Amino acid sequence: RSKCLNGEWLFMPLYGTESDNCFIEAPNFEDEKIRVPSSFKWKVNNSINYEPFDVFRYPEKWNDADCGVISREIYVEAGERERVFLIFKGVLQKWKVYINNKLIYESNEGFLTTELEVTEHVINNAANSLKVCLLI
Repeated sequence: RSKCLNGEWLFMPLYGTESDNCFIEAPNFEDEKIRVPSSFKWKVNNSINYEPFDVFRYPEKWNDADCGVISREIYVEAGERERVFLIFKGVLQKWKVYINNKLIYESNEGFLTTELEVTEHVINNAANSLKVCLLI
């Protein structure tokens, strides 16, 4: 069994923060939403009025964010001997993954497929909080 997590996620852009404290400083999400996959930063150069990457029409102020956090709930239904994995098919630059507010993974590698076994981090037959800090 597999479930694709692409689609709409909650999003919190953070301004003027140390990127290592991204998750700590973003406990509450507003009503901002972002499409996964996509990038919340789309401006190539602030001095050029050419914006080829503004395909999702995200607010221009997001280009000034130091980092951002995306969040959604995942419902896990695994059999007794089944293992649970998250597969990321490319995340931009430095990023961290939290399940139920516990850091389970961090990476400085961008755009590589990453497969994480999260069996021991999720609660079976329940909704689990999944947050990804994007430390651009």
